[in-house]
Amino acid sequence: MDVALLSLPALDLASYRPNTFRGQSLPHESEIRDWLDERLGITRKSGGRGYEGWEAAGSIGFFFEDAMGKALAEYAGQRLGLIPSVELEKDGILLSPDRLHPDTMEPWDFKFTWKSVKKNPPEAIWRWQVQFRSYALALGVRSAVVVALYCCGDYAPPQPRLVVQRMTYTEQELEENWIMIVNGKLAMEKEKGL
Repeated sequence: MDVALLSLPALDLASYRPNTFRGQSLPHESEIRDWLDERLGITRKSGGRGYEGWEAAGSIGFFFEDAMGKALAEYAGQRLGLIPSVELEKDGILLSPDRLHPDTMEPWDFKFTWKSVKKNPPEAIWRWQVQFRSYALALGVRSAVVVALYCCGDYAPPQPRLVVQRMTYTEQELEENWIMIVNGKLAMEKEKGL
């Protein structure tokens, strides 16, 4: 048998990010959230990690989290009677909640993370809150449910922990969040020359 390693530049894992919607005419909420996150300095930069290849390692983590989140959404969505979501558009921004409750149209989002549930409960993760508030506003509801599988729980000891939370927001919280998203869209488009 002859074995040869293949190089596939098109599958560069270091460039993988979940929910990339390249080629669409309208920006996706996740793209705007990523742009805001970077500009506001909320997520730590990888440059200080101290070893080469950190970007690839982080991207593999994103890849795994994305795949596991989709599997969890499929599994739980069927058992709970949730309906797969369709892509939404509001103010020229695309949104893609994982599932919707058939009676209330409440968005349900499924997450898989390596974070510690003790240090990073769902209500404390800025990116998730921006996302959930955007979905709720676009659907005309005031709440969202997150089903978060923390791979290592609180790391004491490391064991999986499933956290399910309904977050109910005030109208002001939803409006302020959406104003930030719309302003972020405009600033992002200006920066990109669109």
